Amino acid sequence: MTRLIDRWGSLAGIVLVADAKHTQHRLVDQVSGAGGWWVLPVKENQPGIHTRVTALPWSDLTAAAVERGTGHGRRETRTIRVIQAPDHVDLGLAGAIQVIRIGRHILRKKNLTAEPAWTRETAYFLTNLPAHLADPAFLARIVRSHWRIENQLHCVRDTAYDEDRHTARTSNGPVNLACLRNTAISRHRLTGASNIRKRLRACARHAHRALHALTTRQVQDQL
Repeated sequence: MTRLIDRWGSLAGIVLVADAKHTQHRLVDQVSGAGGWWVLPVKENQPGIHTRVTALPWSDLTAAAVERGTGHGRRETRTIRVIQAPDHVDLGLAGAIQVIRIGRHILRKKNLTAEPAWTRETAYFLTNLPAHLADPAFLARIVRSHWRIENQLHCVRDTAYDEDRHTARTSNGPVNLACLRNTAISRHRLTGASNIRKRLRACARHAHRALHALTTRQVQDQL
């Protein structure tokens, strides 16, 4: 990540959203120094920051925004709360101006093995975006844009390609294979596939469908 930022140079007007493993002092300093903004999750891999963030007076805040949606066999309600970083509390990440808490209340539909059930999840984020540039609704959209990448790419690689069980572990093998899977997923989507696993089964039965995804005019026009 830091090498990519060095290549980009200026990040003016760009908001970086990444996984919790990138919630690091060096990355934050680099992005801020390049004139960019960042929104980063806080999880237990940074126990000091996580403890400070969860200890903020969230119970005193009313919800700044509430979003509801359906899809993927579930109903979901997201409650967004935002607090300005207190001056008297060192959150442990330089430049953090706002702290975000998103509560997700999810009802998953009945399936063959389980009855409908509600689950609750809480996610915390830090950002250097000031309130006059990023209100709670905007911050929620930024976070959802990252979740969309997780659902449409990483989750597909895990489920459709069973990536976690692949035995490539050394040298450039894992990166090269990930690039190939990303390319395949993108090309299938450009040819209208909404279910990658179903499309892979179809290509396994008829190899010419995979060649069609590589040569179709629609894909070429998008590249």
